[in-house]
Amino acid sequence: MGPIRRTLNLIAAILLTFAGLAGAVWFLFLAPVYSFRMAGASGFLMAIGMMWLYSDFIDATPNA
Repeated sequence: MGPIRRTLNLIAAILLTFAGLAGAVWFLFLAPVYSFRMAGASGFLMAIGMMWLYSDFIDATPNA
């Protein structure tokens, strides 16, 4: 994986993770009307971002 692609993947994975986290916190604790479906969707978005982050950067083994 090239350095530009790796950087873009890192940015996208971090954005997905934090957008999902912020959405889940908003929909669970701060929203005036509770929407558990949207909180679940935000949690799913966070999980996808964390899985992407883990598989591409934390658990990555070099191709040596």
